[in-house]
Amino acid sequence: MTTANAAICATPTRFELDKSGWQHQKLKFLSPQVTVGIVATPAAYYTDDGVPAIRGTNTRAMELRLDDMVSITDEGHRINRKSAVAEGDVVVVRTGQPGTAAVVPKALNGANCIDVILIKKSKNYDPYLLAHFLNSSAAKAQYSSGSSGAIQQHFNISIASNLVVPVPPVPEQDRVLAILRQEGQRVRNLTSTLQTSIDRLKEYRSALITAAVTGQIDVSTYAKSGTPDRRLDAIQEEMGA
Repeated sequence: MTTANAAICATPTRFELDKSGWQHQKLKFLSPQVTVGIVATPAAYYTDDGVPAIRGTNTRAMELRLDDMVSITDEGHRINRKSAVAEGDVVVVRTGQPGTAAVVPKALNGANCIDVILIKKSKNYDPYLLAHFLNSSAAKAQYSSGSSGAIQQHFNISIASNLVVPVPPVPEQDRVLAILRQEGQRVRNLTSTLQTSIDRLKEYRSALITAAVTGQIDVSTYAKSGTPDRRLDAIQEEMGA
């Protein structure tokens, strides 16, 4: 069995969580404020050197991309203080990929935001746990529309405020986060392994085509050599793979 196949077939780790003390609350009762970033002509405040402003295009699941940030003037920032962000706040995409959420890092403490939902940090709910939930299928199921279950293409304050969020006791939140991070790393490792296998198969395919075109191998010979796996083994052996 190859490394990739072994990784695919590996049994996921099972975790036991004590959910006896968990509650469910609407987000508006967890966060001190759920608001929206600048929506009225934000381009009027753009400047080359000013206060960074987070947009939906910067927001990925659990990650804020800093390589395509825009800036707004100090005056624009002052006028729009309600959308100023602090470390630990959560920003959520409104349109395009609605519900996609990320936590504001220390590097963007005091920045502003444009056309995203801004969820101010809660004292009793870890922002990373909240972002994980907002990115989950369980959260998206709450604002699906129609019998097909297609996710709405617009995420607004009302939808965000009324999301029902599972709330573990504070000590249990650390354990849940540790599990999520461990599983996330396992998935990233698996993805990397699979990508390596895909890249190697592409290399084999390219080499095989070149060998067939240049006459290094006689394709007709291998067409009669049995199952596809055996034909591939025979070709690879001749090519020195």
